[in-house]
Amino acid sequence: KNGKFSESLNASFGVIKAVTTDKEGRILAIGFHSYKDKKEEIYSGTALIRLDSHGNLDTSFGNKGIVTEFSNDKYLKGYNVAVQEDERILISGFSGYNSILIRYNPDGSYDQDFGLNGIVSKYVYTEGQATFDMRLIDNKKILLAGVSGYMFHILRVNFDGSFDPEFGFDGMIRTELNFDGYSFE
Repeated sequence: KNGKFSESLNASFGVIKAVTTDKEGRILAIGFHSYKDKKEEIYSGTALIRLDSHGNLDTSFGNKGIVTEFSNDKYLKGYNVAVQEDERILISGFSGYNSILIRYNPDGSYDQDFGLNGIVSKYVYTEGQATFDMRLIDNKKILLAGVSGYMFHILRVNFDGSFDPEFGFDGMIRTELNFDGYSFE
C-alpha cells in the first residue's frame, strides 16, 4: 500500500538480487533469505515472488505468489531471474559449490522437461563459488557467469537443460584471474 510492498518470509534477513517483468507486466523478484534452525545453525534459501502489475501478490503463482527453494546444502542463493518468450521462468544462483539453474512453468511449478525435474546443477569449483549473472541468447541458449575462488566461469545451457557440448568443456569454460602486479586498496 502507498507504493510499498512487504511480505514476511520468517527469515533473519533477506536480500532482493534481481527483478524483471513478464509480457503481462507482472513483476518477478528473486532473492535469498537466511534463517537459523533449532541448533542455531544458519541456512539460506531462495525466494521468487510474483506481483501483479498493481503490486499485489499474484496468488495464481506458487504458494500465494511466492516460490521458496531450499537445498540439502546449507546454502542456496538465487541471484537472477529471466522470463522466456513462452513465459517459463528461469532463476540462477548457487548452492554449495554448484551453479544452479531452475526453470518453472508460468504457475510456479517445476518444468519437468528441463534438466532433472526442472533443475540443472553443475559443480564449478571448491571455494568461494557464486554464479551472479544470466542471459538468454536468442531464446535458444542460456549463459551463466560467475566467480569460483580466483577463477571466472561461464556455462552455456541448452533450453532443455543440457549443457552445450560445443561450448568449452562440457558446456563450461573457466579462466584463472591473475592479480600479479595489482594492489587493491
